[in-house]
Amino acid sequence: QGRGFAVVADEVRKLAERTMHATGEISGKINLVQKESDETSKSMEEASSEVTKATEYIENVGTSLQRIVESVQNVRDQVVQIATAVDEQSAASEQVTRNVEQSSNISKGLESMSEDVMKEVNSLTNIANELKGYTIGFTISEQGLSGAEAKQKLRQGAAGENVIYS
Repeated sequence: QGRGFAVVADEVRKLAERTMHATGEISGKINLVQKESDETSKSMEEASSEVTKATEYIENVGTSLQRIVESVQNVRDQVVQIATAVDEQSAASEQVTRNVEQSSNISKGLESMSEDVMKEVNSLTNIANELKGYTIGFTISEQGLSGAEAKQKLRQGAAGENVIYS
C-alpha cells in the first residue's frame, strides 16, 4: 500500500505541478489579455480623442467654408453691380460719342453756312459799293412824286443828268 500511495502521491504531485504550470500559463495569458485590453482601451481613448479633434476641425472647416461662400456671394454681387455700372457707362459714353458726332456735323454745317453767308455778304457789299458808285452825283428834288413818276423821271435823267425824284 505504501507503494500505491507513493504512486498516487507522485501523480497528485505531477497533477499539482501541471495545475501550477497551467495556472501560471493561464495567469500569464490573463496578464497578456489584460495588457492587450489596456492597450486597446488606450488606443480607443486616443482614437476617440482624435475623432473629437477631427470633428472640431471639420466644424471649423465648415464654418470657414460658410464664410468663404458668403464672401464669394458678396464678391459676385459686387461684380454684378460693377458690370451693370460699366454697361451704363458704356451706353452713356456711346450717347456722348453720338452727341459729339452730331455736334461736329452741325458745326461743319454751320461753318459751311457761315462761309456761304460770308460770300453772300461780300457779294451784297460789292453790289452796294457798285450801287453807291452809281448813285454818286445824283441829287434829290421835286418832292411829292409817286414811285412810278420818280422812275420815269429817273429814266429821263439817265439820258443825261443824274437826278432822282422822290
